[in-house]
Amino acid sequence: MITQNLNKLKKYLFLISILFLFTSLSHLIYTYLYENSEIVPVKWGTISEWLVWNFPSLNPVKNLSWNNKYIINLLYRSLLKYDLNENKIVWDIANCDISSLINIECYINDNAKWSNGEEITAEDIVSTYELIRDTNSNVVISSLLKDTKIEHKENVITFKNNKKDVNFLNIFFQPIISKEVIDNLSEENIYANQ
Repeated sequence: MITQNLNKLKKYLFLISILFLFTSLSHLIYTYLYENSEIVPVKWGTISEWLVWNFPSLNPVKNLSWNNKYIINLLYRSLLKYDLNENKIVWDIANCDISSLINIECYINDNAKWSNGEEITAEDIVSTYELIRDTNSNVVISSLLKDTKIEHKENVITFKNNKKDVNFLNIFFQPIISKEVIDNLSEENIYANQ
Protein backbone atom coordinates (compact mmCIF):
# COMPACT_ATOMS: atom_id res chain seq x y z
CA MET A 1 0.00 0.00 0.00
CA ILE A 2 2.77 2.44 0.91
CA THR A 3 4.63 1.61 -2.29
CA GLN A 4 1.52 2.14 -4.34
CA ASN A 5 0.89 5.56 -2.71
CA LEU A 6 4.52 6.51 -3.22
CA ASN A 7 4.29 5.63 -6.94
CA LYS A 8 1.13 7.77 -7.28
CA LEU A 9 2.89 10.67 -5.54
CA LYS A 10 5.85 10.36 -7.94
CA LYS A 11 3.49 10.44 -10.92
CA TYR A 12 1.72 13.57 -9.62
CA LEU A 13 5.02 15.32 -8.95
CA PHE A 14 6.23 14.38 -12.41
CA LEU A 15 3.04 15.76 -14.01
CA ILE A 16 3.32 18.98 -11.99
CA SER A 17 6.96 19.34 -13.10
CA ILE A 18 5.96 18.88 -16.75
CA LEU A 19 3.17 21.45 -16.35
CA PHE A 20 5.57 23.93 -14.73
CA LEU A 21 8.14 23.39 -17.49
CA PHE A 22 5.51 23.91 -20.20
CA THR A 23 4.24 27.10 -18.49
CA SER A 24 7.78 28.51 -18.13
CA LEU A 25 8.66 27.79 -21.76
CA SER A 26 5.40 29.35 -22.94
CA HIS A 27 6.14 32.48 -20.94
CA LEU A 28 9.68 32.76 -22.32
CA ILE A 29 8.54 32.26 -25.91
CA TYR A 30 5.79 34.86 -25.49
CA THR A 31 8.09 37.38 -23.81
CA TYR A 32 11.11 37.13 -26.09
CA LEU A 33 9.63 36.23 -29.45
CA TYR A 34 6.05 37.39 -29.59
CA GLU A 35 6.48 40.72 -27.78
CA ASN A 36 9.97 41.29 -29.23
CA SER A 37 11.03 42.66 -25.85
CA GLU A 38 14.63 41.55 -26.22
CA ILE A 39 15.16 43.90 -29.18
CA VAL A 40 12.69 46.72 -28.56
CA PRO A 41 12.37 47.78 -24.90
CA VAL A 42 9.11 49.11 -23.58
CA LYS A 43 9.11 52.91 -23.37
CA TRP A 44 9.35 54.06 -19.72
CA GLY A 45 9.88 50.44 -18.72
CA THR A 46 12.35 49.10 -16.19
CA ILE A 47 15.72 47.41 -16.55
CA SER A 48 17.40 44.86 -14.31
CA GLU A 49 21.17 44.64 -14.25
CA TRP A 50 23.36 42.00 -12.65
CA LEU A 51 26.89 42.95 -11.60
CA VAL A 52 29.76 40.51 -11.23
CA TRP A 53 32.27 43.06 -9.92
CA ASN A 54 32.04 45.35 -6.88
CA PHE A 55 29.02 47.62 -6.83
CA PRO A 56 29.99 50.87 -8.57
CA SER A 57 29.62 54.43 -7.39
CA LEU A 58 26.31 55.87 -8.52
CA ASN A 59 27.34 59.48 -8.01
CA PRO A 60 27.21 61.06 -11.50
CA VAL A 61 29.18 64.20 -10.59
CA LYS A 62 32.35 62.39 -9.52
CA ASN A 63 35.12 61.07 -11.77
CA LEU A 64 33.91 57.86 -13.37
CA SER A 65 35.91 54.65 -13.67
CA TRP A 66 35.11 52.10 -16.39
CA ASN A 67 32.53 50.10 -14.39
CA ASN A 68 30.94 53.28 -13.00
CA LYS A 69 30.53 54.68 -16.52
CA TYR A 70 28.65 51.57 -17.59
CA ILE A 71 26.02 51.85 -14.86
CA ILE A 72 25.83 55.66 -14.94
CA ASN A 73 25.19 55.55 -18.71
CA LEU A 74 22.19 53.29 -18.05
CA LEU A 75 20.82 55.65 -15.41
CA TYR A 76 21.51 59.12 -16.83
CA ARG A 77 21.48 60.87 -20.17
CA SER A 78 24.16 63.24 -21.42
CA LEU A 79 24.55 65.64 -24.33
CA LEU A 80 26.71 63.09 -26.21
CA LYS A 81 26.52 59.29 -26.18
CA TYR A 82 27.95 56.31 -28.01
CA ASP A 83 25.33 54.70 -30.27
CA LEU A 84 25.86 50.93 -30.40
CA ASN A 85 23.63 50.53 -33.47
CA GLU A 86 25.58 53.04 -35.55
CA ASN A 87 28.96 52.40 -33.84
CA LYS A 88 29.65 56.10 -33.48
CA ILE A 89 29.26 59.03 -31.12
CA VAL A 90 25.95 60.88 -31.54
CA TRP A 91 24.11 63.74 -29.83
CA ASP A 92 21.64 62.61 -27.19
CA ILE A 93 19.84 65.32 -25.17
CA ALA A 94 20.74 68.14 -27.55
CA ASN A 95 22.26 68.85 -30.94
CA CYS A 96 25.27 71.12 -30.70
CA ASP A 97 27.12 73.18 -33.25
CA ILE A 98 30.82 72.51 -32.52
CA SER A 99 32.22 74.23 -35.62
CA SER A 100 33.69 76.86 -33.29
CA LEU A 101 35.07 75.45 -30.05
CA ILE A 102 35.06 78.96 -28.58
CA ASN A 103 31.28 79.38 -28.91
CA ILE A 104 29.27 76.15 -28.85
CA GLU A 105 25.49 76.33 -29.14
CA CYS A 106 23.31 73.39 -28.11
CA TYR A 107 19.62 72.99 -28.94
CA ILE A 108 17.67 70.63 -26.67
CA ASN A 109 15.86 67.87 -28.57
CA ASP A 110 12.10 67.38 -28.29
CA ASN A 111 12.63 63.79 -27.06
CA ALA A 112 14.87 64.88 -24.16
CA LYS A 113 12.91 63.52 -21.22
CA TRP A 114 13.62 62.12 -17.78
CA SER A 115 12.59 58.55 -16.95
CA ASN A 116 9.32 59.85 -15.46
CA GLY A 117 8.41 61.53 -18.77
CA GLU A 118 9.14 65.13 -17.75
CA GLU A 119 11.17 67.27 -20.15
CA ILE A 120 14.87 67.88 -19.58
CA THR A 121 15.34 71.64 -19.47
CA ALA A 122 18.22 74.00 -20.12
CA GLU A 123 18.21 74.79 -16.39
CA ASP A 124 18.92 71.10 -15.64
CA ILE A 125 21.92 71.09 -17.95
CA VAL A 126 23.33 74.44 -16.79
CA SER A 127 22.82 73.51 -13.12
CA THR A 128 24.72 70.23 -13.59
CA TYR A 129 27.73 71.95 -15.15
CA GLU A 130 27.70 74.79 -12.60
CA LEU A 131 27.55 72.27 -9.74
CA ILE A 132 30.63 70.45 -11.02
CA ARG A 133 32.52 73.66 -11.80
CA ASP A 134 31.73 75.31 -8.45
CA THR A 135 32.30 72.26 -6.21
CA ASN A 136 35.26 70.76 -8.09
CA SER A 137 33.67 67.34 -7.44
CA ASN A 138 34.85 66.05 -10.83
CA VAL A 139 38.35 67.41 -11.32
CA VAL A 140 38.53 66.68 -15.06
CA ILE A 141 35.20 68.26 -16.03
CA SER A 142 35.74 71.10 -13.55
CA SER A 143 39.09 71.99 -15.12
CA LEU A 144 37.52 72.04 -18.60
CA LEU A 145 34.70 74.30 -17.37
CA LYS A 146 37.00 76.58 -15.36
CA ASP A 147 36.92 79.62 -17.67
CA THR A 148 33.71 78.72 -19.49
CA LYS A 149 30.67 80.96 -19.45
CA ILE A 150 27.42 79.00 -19.75
CA GLU A 151 24.29 80.86 -20.84
CA HIS A 152 20.81 79.67 -21.75
CA LYS A 153 17.65 81.04 -23.31
CA GLU A 154 14.65 78.72 -23.48
CA ASN A 155 15.99 75.50 -25.09
CA VAL A 156 19.34 76.89 -26.30
CA ILE A 157 22.51 76.60 -24.22
CA THR A 158 25.71 78.42 -25.17
CA PHE A 159 29.18 77.46 -23.93
CA LYS A 160 31.71 80.29 -24.35
CA ASN A 161 35.38 79.88 -23.55
CA ASN A 162 38.66 81.33 -24.75
CA LYS A 163 40.44 78.01 -25.37
CA LYS A 164 40.16 76.28 -28.70
CA ASP A 165 40.73 72.85 -27.18
CA VAL A 166 39.10 69.71 -28.59
CA ASN A 167 39.29 68.14 -25.10
CA PHE A 168 36.47 70.50 -24.14
CA LEU A 169 34.08 68.14 -25.94
CA ASN A 170 34.55 65.68 -23.05
CA ILE A 171 32.13 67.75 -20.98
CA PHE A 172 29.30 66.67 -23.28
CA PHE A 173 29.61 63.07 -21.99
CA GLN A 174 28.86 64.29 -18.45
CA PRO A 175 25.62 62.78 -17.05
CA ILE A 176 22.96 65.44 -16.54
CA ILE A 177 21.07 65.73 -13.26
CA SER A 178 17.69 67.36 -12.69
CA LYS A 179 17.84 70.90 -11.26
CA GLU A 180 15.29 69.83 -8.65
CA VAL A 181 17.69 67.12 -7.43
CA ILE A 182 20.68 69.49 -7.51
CA ASP A 183 18.82 72.07 -5.42
CA ASN A 184 18.26 69.43 -2.72
CA LEU A 185 21.82 68.02 -2.63
CA SER A 186 23.90 68.46 0.48
CA GLU A 187 27.67 68.74 0.40
CA GLU A 188 27.82 65.18 1.74
CA ASN A 189 25.74 63.92 -1.23
CA ILE A 190 27.93 65.73 -3.76
CA TYR A 191 31.15 64.06 -2.61
CA ALA A 192 29.64 60.69 -1.59
CA ASN A 193 30.49 57.49 -3.49
CA GLN A 194 26.94 56.09 -3.51
